[in-house]
Amino acid sequence: MPVRQDYLLRMIEQAFEVLRRILKRRQSGEPAQAVREADGAVDEILGPAAAVAVRLDSFTAAQLIREPERVALWARVVAEKAEALRELGDEPAARAAGRRALELALEAWLLEDEQRRLTPALRAVLDEALAMGRGWAAPDELSERHRAALERVR
Repeated sequence: MPVRQDYLLRMIEQAFEVLRRILKRRQSGEPAQAVREADGAVDEILGPAAAVAVRLDSFTAAQLIREPERVALWARVVAEKAEALRELGDEPAARAAGRRALELALEAWLLEDEQRRLTPALRAVLDEALAMGRGWAAPDELSERHRAALERVR
């Protein structure tokens, strides 16, 4: 199996395992644990770059990561974190996380559009993150770059 295919298969497996853990916590009525799982998952997904990437704006963070697969998965995890924060009653943090999820999903889409390499499974993760993120941020809350990307995605 070529190295790239092997890498993508591992990425898909990681995506579903990470999301399964977070969803299990949310479905068990443990939103605080889901938030912690999401934060830990970001560290898993991004590796050593996580410490820096989470502090950067979405564009710069995506450029640092450069892999649409990782950025798409990160976006999906942040979208789940937003839902868990809402369940905890922390609406400001939930909205901020939701907006971040949408921005990251748009950045993943832009990277994928540039590189044209997402697998169907990871494309589904990206589409879910985009759908979830749209509910969190109005277009006028986004940067010009993200508004333009949102128009192209529709």
